[in-house]
Amino acid sequence: MMRFLLVNPYYPISETPSPPLGLAFLAGALEAAGIEVEILDLVVFPYSRENLEQVLNRFDPHFVGFTAVTMNIENALVVLRDVKAVSPGILTVMGGPHVTFCAELTMQAVSEIDFVILGEGEIRESR
Repeated sequence: MMRFLLVNPYYPISETPSPPLGLAFLAGALEAAGIEVEILDLVVFPYSRENLEQVLNRFDPHFVGFTAVTMNIENALVVLRDVKAVSPGILTVMGGPHVTFCAELTMQAVSEIDFVILGEGEIRESR
């Protein structure tokens, strides 16, 4: 079975004091497609590379997906680069408002991103 780890990067909880609903919707769509999903919420659980390694070793995902707004893109990229350092073969996906509006620039600047998703990730649309 394919496994997909979704990461909610750190940002101050006072900015959005709610669960990561976008990732929850995406997780539901992935599960409906028969994909096993886990969410790593780094707003709730403080980030450490050691914890990331444990999650990657335990869950052994094929893909790791990130969401990011411009405010937390740097936090997302720290984790994304650590994913590639720990497990270079994992495919990385970035979605969310930041890459939706800056996809080409982000892909050029960050070689560790394998794919970007524009707009709503759970809506199937080819571009």
